[in-house]
Amino acid sequence: MAGLGLSAVVAFGTPPSPGPEIAPFGISERDATKLPPDKRELWEKERAEIEQARNSGRTPEGLGSNPRGLRTPVPPLPAPTGIVEHAIGWKYFAFNNAWVGVQGGVRVNVYAGHRIGEPGKGVVLIRRFSLQMEPIGHDTIIDAPPDAGTLRIIEDRGWRLTLASASGSTFVLDLNAASLSLQADGGSINDNMVLDASGEAGGIQPTRNVSSGNFTIAIEQTLNPEPFQGFQWQIAFDAGVLAPVSATSNDDGNPTWDSDPTGLTLCAPAAIDTGAPAGTTWFGGGAGCAGVSGVSFTGTLARITLACLVSDGSTTEVRFVAPAESQFDFGSTFLTSSGSMMATDLGSSITVRCGP
Repeated sequence: MAGLGLSAVVAFGTPPSPGPEIAPFGISERDATKLPPDKRELWEKERAEIEQARNSGRTPEGLGSNPRGLRTPVPPLPAPTGIVEHAIGWKYFAFNNAWVGVQGGVRVNVYAGHRIGEPGKGVVLIRRFSLQMEPIGHDTIIDAPPDAGTLRIIEDRGWRLTLASASGSTFVLDLNAASLSLQADGGSINDNMVLDASGEAGGIQPTRNVSSGNFTIAIEQTLNPEPFQGFQWQIAFDAGVLAPVSATSNDDGNPTWDSDPTGLTLCAPAAIDTGAPAGTTWFGGGAGCAGVSGVSFTGTLARITLACLVSDGSTTEVRFVAPAESQFDFGSTFLTSSGSMMATDLGSSITVRCGP
């Protein structure tokens, strides 16, 4: 879902060049003049502590071996990636837990909690490191809306994390955009796939009556809160009622389609998955398309032609096969740049009736 403008993001400047200047949080004095008053106050406190330590020859608490204050380390997290239930009390913040991820040779640490002495002010801190734990770039502090309360990471969705607040609200942290958004009640925060029984008529149709012969259904995407870099699909139906005929996945080589996800040029054809339970056909086998950059898109992902094998009024449900069901993870899902599966909402099954 799109951000609702409820976050106050402060990107703590670019690291200063080597020199005698004291630069708390990697912010020069010139850049500090641009900070909001509360952030400026934190900067001033940090600078005073570093200056006092420099004059006395001691290392300020929490600064480790970096007394110039180019970056104020948070205590290190355990090595595994994912959610880390590791409470940390650190200077101006109290963190309830954290998350660690690695992408493109960059380790990202995310800490969730609140400002010390102000439990109503939820906060998130994002830090980036090389795999050798050398700091990269600047820190980002994201404040939750007023009175949200302390934050805790409750679900790992790759580069979109779900956080719960003490006030009962749920937030989505988009690490690519460095934004914190309120999740509407009952709202989805995932890209979705929906089966359309018609494949041609306007709107999503849940049922289809076919007297005999071939007919077409479609896979539609109606929600795209997060760009994807590929998709794959697989559907299931009664092997005694329907048979697969053909399928086409949408890419930017389909100029006759109303719209297409530009950038997806590498496509795999549909096939029958031999791992289906007896009496059931799994069709798709990882069919879909991928590209080299993120795609924002809503519309038709695939059109699938099926054939009725009977004409006696028999019915069958056509549904998505989830990746966990398929022996080779060939189920329906969106894909990230690394080829890993994104959290994907799969729509309900549709009903097809073959016969008069």
